[in-house]
Amino acid sequence: MNGLPISYYNLRRAFFFFKILFVLSFFVVAGGNIYNAVFKKTIEVSESGHILKDGFVLFTDRTEYIKILKNYKYDTGTKIKFHVMAKGESYWDVAVRNGITVETLIAANPFITSLLAEENIEIAIPEKNGVLLPCDDFLDAYRMKKLLSVRPNGNFKHSIFELFALDDIRFAFYEGVRPIIVNNYIEGLYGIKQSFNKPVDKGNFGSMFGMRSDPFTGMMAFHQGLDITGSIGMEIHPINEGIVSFAGWRDGLGLAVIVMHKEGYISTYAHCSQLISKPGDHVTKKDIIALLGNTGRSTGPHVHVEIERHGKLYNPLYFIW
Repeated sequence: MNGLPISYYNLRRAFFFFKILFVLSFFVVAGGNIYNAVFKKTIEVSESGHILKDGFVLFTDRTEYIKILKNYKYDTGTKIKFHVMAKGESYWDVAVRNGITVETLIAANPFITSLLAEENIEIAIPEKNGVLLPCDDFLDAYRMKKLLSVRPNGNFKHSIFELFALDDIRFAFYEGVRPIIVNNYIEGLYGIKQSFNKPVDKGNFGSMFGMRSDPFTGMMAFHQGLDITGSIGMEIHPINEGIVSFAGWRDGLGLAVIVMHKEGYISTYAHCSQLISKPGDHVTKKDIIALLGNTGRSTGPHVHVEIERHGKLYNPLYFIW
C-alpha cells in the first residue's frame, strides 16, 4: 500500500466510476442542449427594433418590447405589470398610483422619448423602484453592476443546457437605483433636470401644463403651469438660484412669489399659505421662499409653478421632473 490510506485497487475503481460519471454527464448535457435546440422557442430581437448605447441594448420598437416582456418566461428580478395610458393620464399619475418613480418607468420603457404620455400606448410597470435592463448576455448584467454598484436580480444567465439555444435578450433588475443609460431624448432632459430643483420635496404632480377642464367652470382652458400637491405648510424652494422680484397677493394666484434666474428664466410659485422671502432677496435652491397653501383660486393645498423665458411659457415638467 506504500503508506497510502487507500489501495491502488480502490483508486482504479474510483477512476472508473469517475469516467462513467463523466460520460453520463456529457450525454445529459448534450441531450439537454439537443432538446432545447429542437424544442425551445428562443427570444428573438429584430435588428431594427433597438439601438446600442455604450454597448447596452435600448429598445425603440414599443410593440416588440412589450410583446417580449409579456411572453418572458424567466424571472425579471421584479414583478412586472402592464398598463394602457388613458386620455389625460400622465406618467406621474401612474408612478404615484404604483408607488414608484418616473425614472423607474423610464428605465422599464426605453422607447419613451417624451415626458408627455401618449394616449393608448402600453407601458411596463415594475413593482419596485430600480432599473430593468435588457441584456445581450450575462456580461451586460455585470458591466451594469459595476456602473450602478448594485447586484443584479433575475434569471439573466443561460443554463448549461442552452448552449445551442441562446436567447437574444434576457432581463436583469437593479433595485433602488436610477437609470444611467437612456436614449438621447431623455438624456437631454436629464441634462436640464440636473440644473433645476423640485420646489417641494415630497409633493405629487397634479394638474399638468396645457389644455385641461377648468375645475371651476368645467370649460376647456389652458393651464399655464404645473400643480404640485402637498400638505399646507410644506416648504417651497426656488427651482434655481435667483432674485425675488415679487412676493405678495395676486388675483387668482393668491399669495405668490416670483423669482428671476440667470439666462432670462422667471419662475412663479402660487397659492402659498405664507411668504418667507421678500422682493430683492437673493435665494438659492436650499432657501425657503414660501410655504405651500390653498390661497387664491384653488381647489386644494398645492403650489402652482410657472416657468417662462423672454415672455414664453415653458412646461415645468422639462425642468423639475
